[in-house]
Parts: sequence; C-alpha cells; structure tokens
Amino acid sequence: MIKLKLFSSLLLLISFNLCFSQVSVKGVVKDNDNLPVPFANVVMYNTLDTTIFKYGGITDLNGNYEIKNVAADNYCLVVSFIGYRNIKDTIVVTGTNPILLNYKMEADIKMLNAASVQESRVRTLPDKTTYSILPKDIKSSRNALDLTTIVPQIIFDPVNEKISGTNGKPVKILINGLNATEIELKSLRPDQILRLDHYDVPPARYAEYGNVLNIITKSAEDGISAGINASTAFTTGFGNEMAYFKFNRKQHQLALDYSLYYRNYSDREQESFYNYDFNGTDYTRTQKIKNAFGYDDHYINLTYTNQKNDNYALKIKLSPNYMSRKNDGNSVIDYDANGELSQRTGNDHMRASVFSPSADIYFWKQMKNKQELAVNIVGTGFVTSNKYYKKEYDNAHNLVLDDNMDEKNRKQSLIGEVNYSVELKNIRLNAGYSIETSSMKSDVVNSFESSIYTTSFLKNYLYSEISGQKDKWSYKASIGVSNIKRETVSDKYSNWLFRPSLTVGYNINKNQSLRLSYKKDSSEPSLSELSNNRIFITEHIIRQGNPDLRPSVSNELFLDYSLKIRFLDFQFTPYYKQTTNPINTYFTRSEENLVMASENGEYSKNYGISYSGTIKPFSSNLVSIRFSGQVMNTELTSVQAGSYSHLYAPLWYQINVQHKSFLVYYQGNIVGKYLSGPYLSTNENNSHFGARYTRNNLSVFASVYWIFTRSKYRTSTIPESIVNFHNFSWINDNASMFVVGISYNFLKGKSYSEKARKLQNEDRDSGMF
Repeated sequence: MIKLKLFSSLLLLISFNLCFSQVSVKGVVKDNDNLPVPFANVVMYNTLDTTIFKYGGITDLNGNYEIKNVAADNYCLVVSFIGYRNIKDTIVVTGTNPILLNYKMEADIKMLNAASVQESRVRTLPDKTTYSILPKDIKSSRNALDLTTIVPQIIFDPVNEKISGTNGKPVKILINGLNATEIELKSLRPDQILRLDHYDVPPARYAEYGNVLNIITKSAEDGISAGINASTAFTTGFGNEMAYFKFNRKQHQLALDYSLYYRNYSDREQESFYNYDFNGTDYTRTQKIKNAFGYDDHYINLTYTNQKNDNYALKIKLSPNYMSRKNDGNSVIDYDANGELSQRTGNDHMRASVFSPSADIYFWKQMKNKQELAVNIVGTGFVTSNKYYKKEYDNAHNLVLDDNMDEKNRKQSLIGEVNYSVELKNIRLNAGYSIETSSMKSDVVNSFESSIYTTSFLKNYLYSEISGQKDKWSYKASIGVSNIKRETVSDKYSNWLFRPSLTVGYNINKNQSLRLSYKKDSSEPSLSELSNNRIFITEHIIRQGNPDLRPSVSNELFLDYSLKIRFLDFQFTPYYKQTTNPINTYFTRSEENLVMASENGEYSKNYGISYSGTIKPFSSNLVSIRFSGQVMNTELTSVQAGSYSHLYAPLWYQINVQHKSFLVYYQGNIVGKYLSGPYLSTNENNSHFGARYTRNNLSVFASVYWIFTRSKYRTSTIPESIVNFHNFSWINDNASMFVVGISYNFLKGKSYSEKARKLQNEDRDSGMF
C-alpha cells in the first residue's frame, strides 16, 4: 500500500513538472540562397484552435529567433514574411531542454506579381521601391547616412556629407515619414534601420522634389543614446563635426544634436576673362585672382516627442541655426580698351551671416477604419547681414572702381498643412491642403542707392492622390491646384497652376518592371532673384535682381525600365521635359550698364536618357561598382541669347571593396558641361579615396579627397551672349587633402515602437543676395 502511494505521488510530480515546465524554442530562418531572412514573423498557436495566439517573435538581422518561456503543449508554429510562402510546422514542447528549429523560406510567386522580391531584398511596389537592410550592409556602415548608398539612384558626397539624386534633382529625406536631414541620419545607428523606401516619382505633397527617401527604423530605444561623428583635415581648415544625445522614457523622447561644418581655405586661384562692347568701345579684361574663403555652419536641433503607438504622435522641434561666410581676394588685371593696354590691381572683401530660428510642430492621430489625420505648422525667422566691397586701382594707384554694399534682411514665414488619408481594400487615398505665407523687409545701401523695400508671398495648395494595384499593374494619380500671390518692390501678381501627375507601372516578371509617368510642375523665383539690390562686376557690368520675374512651368514625361537580378540593379530612363518661361541668368544692355540678371526665357527642352546601377560580381559585398550618368540634350530659346543647344554627358562611379568590417572605396567622375542660360558650366570633379574600419559602435576612417588633383570649376558663355566670359578656378588647399575621422555611438536602454509622420515642411530661403 505504501509503495502504491509512493508510485502515485511520483507520477503526480512528473505530471506536474511536465505541465508547468517552460522551455525556449529557437533557430534560424534562411531563404533558398542560404541568406538570412531578417524580421520574419515566428508565431505559435494552439493546435486545437489556431485562432488562439500563444507566443511569438521576429528574426534578427542574422535570421535568428528565440521564443522563451514556452509552456509544455502541442503547437502550430507559423513562419511568415511578405514575398515568401508561409511555413507551418506542428511541434510538441516537452521537458526542459531548448528546442532548435531551423527553416528555409521559398519565394511566393503570386505575391511577386504585386511586389517583386529579388535576392537583393529589393521590393517594387506601386508607389515606391523598398530596400531591406541586411547584416552585410551593416558591418561596415557607421550610420544610416552610409546605408543610403544601397539605393542606386542616390549619390553620397563624402566631402560635404550630403546626398543627391542621380537625376540631378534634390532629395527629400524622411525618417519614419518625419522631415529630416543628413545630420539626423548620422545620429541613427545602422542596426536601427529596417529598410529604405525610395520614391523617384514623389507623392503630390512633395511635388517640388525629384526624389523622396524615407528611412524606416526599428523600435526606438527606451533609455539613453549618444554619439559623435567627426572628421578633420591635417593640412587645411576642413571639418565635419557632429554630436547628439537622446533620452527616451515610455512615450516621451527628448533629443538634442549639434553639427558644425567649417571650411577655411587660404589658397584659391581664379582666372577670368571678359570681352564686351560698351558704347562703341571694345573692352577686354584678363584677371588673375588669389583669395581666401570659408564658412561656418552651425545646426542645432532640440526635439520633444510624445507618442502612443497606433493612437497619436506629437513632435515639437526647435532649431536655432546660424551660418557665416567670408571671402578676401587680391587680383591683377590686364586691361585693354580699344587696344590701349594698362594694368590694374584690385581687392574684394565679403562677410555674411544668417540666423534662422525655426519651430516645427507636428500632430498625428489614428482614427477608425484605417483613417489618419496629420497637422503640421512650421514658423521660421531669418536675420541676415551681408557686407561687401570691391576696389580697383590703376598703375598710379588711383581708385578707378569703388563698389560697396550693405544688406540686411528680416524675414518671417509660416507654413501650415493638414492631410487626411485612408486605406481601402485595394487602394489608398489621401488629400490635403497647405498654406505658406512670408514677408521680408530688406534694408540695402549700395553704390547706386539706399533703399528699404518689402516682399510678400502667399501660396495656397490643394491636392489629392489615389494609388493602387491589380495583378501586375499599378497606378498612382494626383491632382494639385495652387494659387500664388507675390508682391515685390515693383510688381504684384497672382498665378493659378493646375498640377496633375499620373504613373502607370507594369511588373514584367519578378526581376523587371516598366513605369510610365507624366507630371506638370512649376518653379518659383528665389527671393535673391527678385531682389532690388545691385553690385558691380566690372566698371561697366553690374549684377542685379529682377522683381518682375514670373514662375516657370514644365511638363515632363519619362519611362523607367528597372532590372533587378542577383548581381545587377539597373535603371534606364528615357525622358522629355518642356519648360515655358525658364528662369536663367543673362547679360542684357541698359542705358548706363551691361546687366547680368535673372530673366524669363521663352522655352527650353531637355530630352535624353539617364541610367544608374550597382554591380556586385559576388553574392557578398566583397566588390561593388556603382555608377550613374545621363546623355541629355538641352535646347534653349530666349530673347536675350537667341536659340542654342548643347549635349551633356557626365558619368559618376564608385568602387567599393569590403571584407567583414573593412571598407575601401574610390569615387570618381567624368565631368560634363551643362547649359544654364547663356552659361556652360562643368560639374565639380571627383577623385576621392577612403578606408574605414567598423567594430560594434566604433568606426575609424581615413580619406584622401581629390587624390592626385584638386577641385576645379569652369564656366563660359555661349557664342550668342553679348558678353564673352570665361572663368577657371581651383582650390590648392584641398589638393590630395588627407582627412581622418571617428564615429562612436553609445546606447543603454530597451525598445518601444515609433509611429511614422506624414507631413514635412520647412523654409530655407533667407533672401540673401
């Protein structure tokens, strides 16, 4: 009887341990090419009722997952990731030992019709292309800014730490939909980045940009994070410095970052040539200039965020930024007036500064049935000062040219926007309204006059957009209507513009796609172009603003062909763009001077092809070759310079060699001459070599910019210009400039989710002449 009781107690104890023992289920998820699948969902359901969720997790960047504290029972385990077939597995959890389960996922051909998934983790969606971040991308990257080069249509300038589009158009940077800059990308560690969303046909609310790049992050850290990014040259004044600090507590975040970009070059040389006829006299000037110039840009951002996932988000950002410029030069001038030769000397001096405090308030609210409402208000002030003088002396040291200018601007601007969006079964709708108003008062004292004048601006913009897909087809259509009212010192006008756009895409197969796009857009003259200010270039030529400028209007049509295979990511785009009233700078005659000013031409045409791509001969990142270029013909017709056409064919390339945490690169280009009004100008030449080593949160790097050369710039006028002008300048300071740097990121805390922002606005036009 006693033995029976002991045996029964033992069985009861074993049963009790089996019922309440907890184990971990872990493993790795890979695809058919044996590459890890990051961020895949691994979920465990009750076997008897698969609607009951029990446990779950996601894979990390290496495809690893671990689900802890799993109670003994029978489960249905499901592994899922968009673009791949789900994996279902029945498992029995017993005992106390960890259970190891590895899985391989296969691409889902049906899903590839709507979203093309390539081996490179590239997905082509109706309105964008997404690039998932892999462990091999992270190993040699310092921050999110380095990762932007994964997108073939994005070019990174290592000297100025800026990005641009291969199409030559500006890039709008977002972080989870929030307005951002390259500075903020440097405060994000590479392992924080989930994917990059690239829109080369921007949504309606970003119509003025050529590209939109949205950086999607993983969950934010609840705790403290801080870091520095610094690079400096040994032989000259050159530096890009940045430090940041973030503190997260539940739904609250407080962030502060400071960046300093400075240049202090003491040896720049220029050779310029002018030939023109004025009042029946033929003048020729050959001028050699040696000058020192520099700038200091200080960017400060203080940000407070309060957000509750899937409910609301409030973000307040204060940015008291400050910038300064300086230039001092001495020149020797060979002067010829109708064959009478003489020599002159000259000097010029410039000091300028811009203080631009801004406040950015953003609120987002999630509503029922996948509806969202977002409101954004941005206020900016500008306080600018610009002092300049130019003097020339003859052989007897008599003053023959004395030009002075003192400009002070005070500008205030306010931008407001509201946006509503909703997701239906197969489409997404969004509509919005924005208003921008500004007023600037200018106080100018120059060699011609003293004047105080005001400029005001008001823009109302109403837009709506619809996008969706069906089988292999996708579409996006938008309609925008804007009204612009501007008042200058001599003009007042009101202008309406209808801005439609349409994009139709077709996925040929999982590796190829076509997309046809049309859009109508406009370009407003800047405040400096509308200025009433004037300065002397020579004693007969002046540069001045033009308050009577009108906006230009363009119609653009292009066809994108995209090929994405294992070793090649390539895009080829034929395009055509026609612009009426194009704004360019011309030389014209007045009663007293020759005048260089911005004018509206009659029309211009740009047509040709652009291309970009990345070649990876190996499945790893051991070697990658990036390239972009275009072959474009420009035709320009104007009253000021007649008709002229020019072919532009630049090429940019970069070669990367990466082994584990080491990266070596060379970036170069073949410059081309582009036509802008009566000017033919070259791109800045590139010849940059660099090496970087990254380990955990620390990165050290060294670069030689303009290796075996120096930065060079050329500009000349077309034959039809009334002034024959040539200029060649180069900077001796940055010849084979050796730069070293360090990047370090510190983190202590845990994670919580962050909601994306929908609206982004800012004002950067200070109006300085």
